[in-house]
Amino acid sequence: MANCSQEEKWQRARALLRQREAIEEEIKSITSSLTGPGGPGLHGNLLDSEGFPRSDVDIVSVRSQRQRIAHLYTDHRSITDELEHLLHSILGRGSESTSVTGSNMSSTEPLLLSNIRRQGSESFTVPLASLGRPFAVVDRVVASSPADLAGMKDGDRIIAFANISTETKGSETEAYRALAATVRDFLYVCVPIAVERINPETQQSLAVHLSITPMPWDGPGLLGCGIRQFSSEAAGHDSGEG
Repeated sequence: MANCSQEEKWQRARALLRQREAIEEEIKSITSSLTGPGGPGLHGNLLDSEGFPRSDVDIVSVRSQRQRIAHLYTDHRSITDELEHLLHSILGRGSESTSVTGSNMSSTEPLLLSNIRRQGSESFTVPLASLGRPFAVVDRVVASSPADLAGMKDGDRIIAFANISTETKGSETEAYRALAATVRDFLYVCVPIAVERINPETQQSLAVHLSITPMPWDGPGLLGCGIRQFSSEAAGHDSGEG
């Protein structure tokens, strides 16, 4: 929308925000339906112990809902990305230099801007903590999971995840303890991460910068990988799921 006026961009942003809110409500509804008491869950086998379709669930409906929620995740990410680019342009950080603080901004625009930032396009404002020592190790990355899509690999050592690192938390243990809550706090938000990756041929370590969006998916956890604590004294204990 490089040649569009500021008002056209605001109109598009409003429309995208409404679409995203509708998607989030549908995701919540489907998730509640699938994970409620007696529900089949967002993933898992739909066959009984003898290999026949389970009689206690509507197989066709469950498969349809699972497929639908996968599409919704994709749409949510796409809309958030477009909102990010729009805000960069509106705020003068893209190819245009027009400021939202100008007199032509209506009284509703600050509220809209706040809502967009608050409700999921924080992906471009979430700072990455200062890199410190590795505090967690990634393993068991599941194919097609958020971790896999982000490019994470077994053996990666996390040195910063969004706003946590040993520099901000003071120790490997405290950084690791904060990880699970931080993942939940950034549900549906694309956040930056940095990992230390060992080259298997040269055995040299390299800091790799990635981004990941924690979210429910067709597998365990919000990341789709195992994460255990890394200690410079004793490598890894306290195994957990991400």
